Amino acid sequence: MTRLLTIALHVGLIGVGLIGLGTDLGSQAQADELVPALRHGNSQELVRLGSQLGASGLADHMLGEDRPLALAAIRASLGADDSFALLGHLARAARRPDRSIALLAVEVAAEIAQRSDLELLESEEVSDAQLLDWYQAWRDIVDDDKRWVDIRIYAFETAARLHELMSPSKRPVMELDNLLADEQAELRAAVLTLAPKHLAIESKALSFLASDRSELVALSAAQVVCGPLGMANKKIPNLSDAVAERVIRLASDGTRDIAARLDLAPCLAVIDSPESRKLLGVLTQSSPPALRASLLALTRKSSAK
Repeated sequence: MTRLLTIALHVGLIGVGLIGLGTDLGSQAQADELVPALRHGNSQELVRLGSQLGASGLADHMLGEDRPLALAAIRASLGADDSFALLGHLARAARRPDRSIALLAVEVAAEIAQRSDLELLESEEVSDAQLLDWYQAWRDIVDDDKRWVDIRIYAFETAARLHELMSPSKRPVMELDNLLADEQAELRAAVLTLAPKHLAIESKALSFLASDRSELVALSAAQVVCGPLGMANKKIPNLSDAVAERVIRLASDGTRDIAARLDLAPCLAVIDSPESRKLLGVLTQSSPPALRASLLALTRKSSAK
C-alpha cells in the first residue's frame, strides 16, 4: 500500500502520550505561523515549524478546538525530531469526529511509526510499557467497525509497527481473526499485507487466496504467498489446481497494478502450465528494467520443467 506523503494539503481548511510531555506550547510566534503555512500549502515550512516546536509545542494544538490549527499541528508533527512522542496524542486526534482531522492523524501516525526504529526508541528510553499503551490505543481504533475503513487501515499499520518494535517477550498476542473476518474487503486485504512479519501469516493468506470472495483480498493474499519478487529463498507452498487458476487469473488482470502482479511471478514459475509460462513472458516484457533479471531467472526455471 503506497502512503501519500502530501497528506496534509488534501484535507484543506474547509467545511496517551509520554509522561512529562508537558504543556509548553513553544514559541507563540512560531505557533502562529502554522496555519498560514498550511493554508499556502507550504509543506517545507510546516516541517521547519514542527522541528522548532517539537512534540511539546504541538501536542495541545492538535487536540484543540481550533480546526485549522489542529490540522496544521498534526501535519507539522512530521518535522519534530521527537515526533514518536506524539503517537498517543495522534491516537486521540484520530478518534475525533471530524473526518479530515482523523484521517490526517492516522496518516501522519503511520508515517511516524514506520520511520521509528529500535535504535531511536532505545536512545530515548521509550519503554515496552509505553509502546504497549500506544499499541492498544491504535488497536482500539482498528477494532471499531463503526469507523471509516481507511482510518482503520492506517491505524492497523501503526499498531502493527508498534507490535514489531516491542520486545518479543513483552508483546501481547495480536489477534487477527476478527479483522480477517471483517465485512470490509479493504480491511481484510490490508491486514494480510501489513501484518507484522513475525506473525508468519502465510498459511492464513493461502486460505484467503483459495476462498475469499473478494478479488482484492485474493490479490493481497497471493502477494503474501508468492512474493515479493526477488526475495531470496522464497519457498512457495503446494498450490491446488483451484489456487493455481486463481493466481493465473489475478496475474492476467491488466487492470491491476503491475507491481502487485509481478509479486505473483514466483508462483507462476512453479505452476506447471503453458498459460503460466506465457504469462511470465508477458509480465517480463511489461516490467521495469530493474526487475527483469529476477523475472528472466524465474522464466528459465519454469521453462526447465
